[in-house]
Amino acid sequence: MMIEIAKAIDSRLELEHTRGVILGMVHVRRCPVTYAELCFALGKNVKHLGALLGRIIDADHELNRPLASALVVNGKTQRPGAGFYLALAKYDKRVDEQHANTALMEQIWLTHVQTFPWVNMPSA
Repeated sequence: MMIEIAKAIDSRLELEHTRGVILGMVHVRRCPVTYAELCFALGKNVKHLGALLGRIIDADHELNRPLASALVVNGKTQRPGAGFYLALAKYDKRVDEQHANTALMEQIWLTHVQTFPWVNMPSA
């Protein structure tokens, strides 16, 4: 029982730490952070980042907070990957990860980004 509690606390601390790193980097830079930059800052492999960002979406939704994961993007496209939409689809019936490049998905993502008024979005 104690080990399970300790693991749950460690998991929550990892989520909050990662969320803090995302918000800190974005706040200083005033623009989204890339997956590669976040991996470097956290000392993590990119393979583990998607699941972590999905868990942050879950925690943010549970706590009714703006989605910090919306601020992490692909370096080339400056947009989130399909995993963002897959995680978000649990909470927003309009989201379909199969159509992540549609105008509606773009608008849904930008709506989440705009909850952080200090973020300047680069043009596509």
